[in-house]
Amino acid sequence: MSQENVEIVQAFFEAWNAGDMDAVREMYDPDVIVRTAEGWLEPGPYVGREAVMRWFEQLRETWDADVLEPISAFIDAADHVVVKYVWRGVGHGPESNMELTLVFTVRKRRIFYVEFFWDHAEALETLGLREQATSRENVEIVRRFYEAWNRREEETQTEAFAPEIEFRTAGLASPVGLDAVYYGHAGLRKFTHEFREPWEQLFVDPERIIDRGEQLVALLRLRGKGRDGIEVERPFAHVWTMRGERAVRVEGYADQQKALEAVGLSE
Repeated sequence: MSQENVEIVQAFFEAWNAGDMDAVREMYDPDVIVRTAEGWLEPGPYVGREAVMRWFEQLRETWDADVLEPISAFIDAADHVVVKYVWRGVGHGPESNMELTLVFTVRKRRIFYVEFFWDHAEALETLGLREQATSRENVEIVRRFYEAWNRREEETQTEAFAPEIEFRTAGLASPVGLDAVYYGHAGLRKFTHEFREPWEQLFVDPERIIDRGEQLVALLRLRGKGRDGIEVERPFAHVWTMRGERAVRVEGYADQQKALEAVGLSE
């Protein structure tokens, strides 16, 4: 049932963002309990579907428009689902971008219990999931980076990296004339500009992401069309080193086998 529970929680986010509060209501058990995060202005708890829906209506009235944007994988654990998200609101006063984590308990296809957390790690620890979930989250962080790269979303790309990031390109043997190392977010922006400059079109597709704890290997395929009209497709790899939910080092390899060997693996 765990995947089904994930789909129910995903449907909640979709209904909320569509403004379909009738659909949201139907997802909640009549006896649902919702507990707010520590220090919330109106601490609750809210007991029963009608009380929860009144609270939701009060929250939504604060904004002209708001959206819940998941920024982690939906993590399933028996009858629980955990997800980290950003609540973005615009309207009366400054824009709001609050990061929170929700732990849902789903029973008989309805949301039976919900708890809010400011600290994602604390939410995971309540279910004994921190180590397992961190690995899965890291894979999602890496995957989202390549999706953002292909969409040319620079700010979203930067979110994957710690301020002290080292981005190493020496192993790529690239003819573009890149620096061997780029440091920090400013360095990443410089790398992005220099790497893209010779290409009319450029995509990086992750074919496989291998989790090795604090390190991940991304086996990639570059697809590009140069400004001279020549099309290129070739495999390469990145080895990511993570600290918390951010990368502190990424190293490029033209040879995927060497990337695997760098973390003690082989095909």
